[in-house]
Amino acid sequence: MRAFLLIAMVCLLVSCEEDEDVTYDITGDYGELTIFIPTEFRDKGIEDKLEDALYKSVPGLMIEEKSLKLKFMEEEKMKDVRVRNLLEIDIKSDNKTEFFVKKQNPKIPEQYHIILRAHSLDDALGLIEAKGHTVEQGVNAREDDRIKSYIHRKRRPEIAKNIKERMGVRMVISREFNHMVVNNKDFSYVKGTDHKIGMRGKMLLQNFLFVVTVPDDHTEMSMDMSRLKFIINNHLREHVGYDTGLETDTAFLQISPEKDFPIKTIKTSSEGHEALNFSGHFGVYKTDMKPVPFGGYFTARAIRDETNNRIVVVIGACNVPAEFGYRENLRLLQGMVNTARV
Repeated sequence: MRAFLLIAMVCLLVSCEEDEDVTYDITGDYGELTIFIPTEFRDKGIEDKLEDALYKSVPGLMIEEKSLKLKFMEEEKMKDVRVRNLLEIDIKSDNKTEFFVKKQNPKIPEQYHIILRAHSLDDALGLIEAKGHTVEQGVNAREDDRIKSYIHRKRRPEIAKNIKERMGVRMVISREFNHMVVNNKDFSYVKGTDHKIGMRGKMLLQNFLFVVTVPDDHTEMSMDMSRLKFIINNHLREHVGYDTGLETDTAFLQISPEKDFPIKTIKTSSEGHEALNFSGHFGVYKTDMKPVPFGGYFTARAIRDETNNRIVVVIGACNVPAEFGYRENLRLLQGMVNTARV
């Protein structure tokens, strides 16, 4: 009997020690910010002020998407909360007004926990207005870090190897991109897994990755957006057709005309190389550039590779039906595009 009790006590102690080492996975969607407001202040204008400060549309998207998804939490759920991004508001008379990121809970290592402390309601409202952009930037930066970590953990090395050997471009390919369609020295096309969504799976979510090399004559015109777009569209026209269901119709994936959908460009750099980030809309067009009902948003980077007299362009594009948000897909595509190295 004593032996049995001794064994039971040892097992209990071991289980307690194991509990202390347990870490919890975070919950919540990409870009979701969970907000806790003390009950007595919830109807005092704080929620409206937070929505004004944080609920901003992402510019340039074909379908309106908000930068953050706001989720307000009830007080009784606050204990041991395990959400990915948390904004906690604390209003007490003995507080000093401050805004900071709390040290991470070791049991929830990926949680981004922001605390807004204020002496009074008015101070809290003022701090929300002053720090709203900082909160948005912080959450989005953390989400970008998570995407980067995910891509490196869940990679598709055999496809990345094919692109490196054929094109001399190094990048990390996420495991969702599993079908190499074209792999030439100046153009590669990788297709992501198709997902059927919506009622009865009649709608299709599709992701595409393209790598293009463009000759560089070392002038400013080599990085001109019109020139890059012309060469990219020629490759897409040759390699990425679209079946309209009619034998007489031929259609191609193309970057959309800027008169209809302007391209957003930002000059930047990539490991010391001149680079250009650009984004916009793509669609399917017939030979006469008449549009077919298909398309979406793309995100891209052009990198000047001086050593090899070329410009390398990496493009991630996704087609998502209008009633489904596609920020998560764009984050994944942007994460892969940002890994490109020459």
